[in-house]
Amino acid sequence: MQVNHTVWKALWSPPGEGREAACEEAYGMLEKLEDLLKEGDKKYFGGDNIGYVDIAANFLPHWAILIGEEVTGVRILTEDRFPVLCEWAKNFTGSSIGAAHFPEKEKLVPFFKAMLAAKSVPYT
Repeated sequence: MQVNHTVWKALWSPPGEGREAACEEAYGMLEKLEDLLKEGDKKYFGGDNIGYVDIAANFLPHWAILIGEEVTGVRILTEDRFPVLCEWAKNFTGSSIGAAHFPEKEKLVPFFKAMLAAKSVPYT
């Protein structure tokens, strides 16, 4: 999924014009996802149940919001800009599927902070 790569790049790129451009590209892609969720007032991309697109987009609530934003301080997916997508993220991570399969934040944050300090986070 291209949005995952773009959001990852926006979060982990070194500060400067490259990060700003990546953030703008990520915003455009997230707006499309937001619009998809708004169609028909859906809880998940497929309706009332978790489907393939939700699973494919699982990168956003856990890796991007919970881990990436905490480690880098870069805020991509905000409730004021993407309220419907943020609500989807809460629903997905709180579901039995989402909650059971994500690695623990307490282990991931120190790992990625160390990678960031060592400048070894791949972002392209």
